[in-house]
Amino acid sequence: MAGSFSGLFDGGESIGWGVIPGFRWDIFKGGKIRNNIRAEEARTEQALLGYQQTILLALEEVENALVAYDREIVRRERLREAVNASQRAVDLVRTQYVSGLTNFQNLLDTQRSLFQQQDLLAESEGRVVQNLIALNRALGGGWSLEPQAPDRMSRSSVGASEEGSPDDNQESPARDNGNQE
Repeated sequence: MAGSFSGLFDGGESIGWGVIPGFRWDIFKGGKIRNNIRAEEARTEQALLGYQQTILLALEEVENALVAYDREIVRRERLREAVNASQRAVDLVRTQYVSGLTNFQNLLDTQRSLFQQQDLLAESEGRVVQNLIALNRALGGGWSLEPQAPDRMSRSSVGASEEGSPDDNQESPARDNGNQE
């Protein structure tokens, strides 16, 4: 039997069978393949629409935060003007009261008006900060402006081979704070 297979690759007829790769096509599953392609295209379209919706919502959130911040800044400036005007009115009424030209009730009313305007101004200043925070979040904020110091616990867990490194025993100039002798 071994002798009969020895000349299998020597003849010209068997070379074609060794070089031609195998090819298989399921012609009866053509509808299933087309439907699978359509389903994947629909999933891709759905993912694209979801992505577009997310982008539109993010842009809407940024725009709303910008508008709220801008409007509250304008409101705060108007309230500052109102506080300044109320303060001038209190000063004027106080002068009139000291001169005997008005009664004490007028002085109390103008002071009450001043305090109400000051309360509204303080509230507006808080809203400006809140709107600035909302704008920061809408723009993807949450980052730190200062670099964080490396965590010693994560460095010590790397391995015992780094325990005696010269970096651990020396202080950097940034941590020295100018306390040189």
